[in-house]
Amino acid sequence: MIHFVVDSTFCVDEKFKQEHDIKVVGLSVLLDGKTYNETNTEHWQEFYEALKNSKNFPKTTQPSPEEFTNTFDEILSNDKDAQIIVLTLTQSFSGTYNCAKMLAESYNGKVTVIDSENACESALLLLEELVKARDEGKSVQQIVDLAEELKPKLSVQFVPTTMEYLRKGGRISLIKSIIANILQFKPIIRTKQNVLSIAKKCFGMKKTIEEMLNMFVGKVKKMYIVYVYESPFLQYIKDRVKTLFSDLDVEAKCVSPVIGSHVGIGAVGVACLEK
Repeated sequence: MIHFVVDSTFCVDEKFKQEHDIKVVGLSVLLDGKTYNETNTEHWQEFYEALKNSKNFPKTTQPSPEEFTNTFDEILSNDKDAQIIVLTLTQSFSGTYNCAKMLAESYNGKVTVIDSENACESALLLLEELVKARDEGKSVQQIVDLAEELKPKLSVQFVPTTMEYLRKGGRISLIKSIIANILQFKPIIRTKQNVLSIAKKCFGMKKTIEEMLNMFVGKVKKMYIVYVYESPFLQYIKDRVKTLFSDLDVEAKCVSPVIGSHVGIGAVGVACLEK
């Protein structure tokens, strides 16, 4: 049987994890002397509250080699014929892919590692499609080929409420963040195929959200609304998505701390799988 292992930035909920036997290895964030492991979703609120009140920026750590190998060994002990597919967040954000790839070499072809080239819920969309392919009886190679086919169709984009978190995380300079906040300039920040970019620039949150959604009208197969902890614009984007994408059943999902801390509390966006 084919088994899937993903990292915690995929934001896999407990129901999907149990129904499809998904194993999750955890990234962690360290803030003000306390470590928060993302696999414990009950700690997400505690972390984000601490981040709101902290002057410091968190440090992130990838899953340990032992967590990977323990997960692989557990699967193989229960299913000696198991084939394991590991999906990770984009390697441009973390060394998780390289770590898993190196460890897979010791398992004699039983472990295959795929860089999703995406992050958070856009990586989750990829996982969902690959799980469906497994359940339809596809082989490991067919699933790998499908992943390569789907990657260019996946992206996640955020509109931050403030540029402060991006500045603290080293994504933009202090001067740029000050100017942007004063002028209410909002970028649409996109992650796609291992590349972080600014897809478009607008003024004002609602205008920018509208521009972001209009980029996908008529083009989307599946979508998630994504948000970082809490946002005054979450209901607005829900209403606009319901109007513009009335043919889709779109769920809103919170982003995990590793990704969310860089985009910033209050950010909203969409993860999309295009047709």
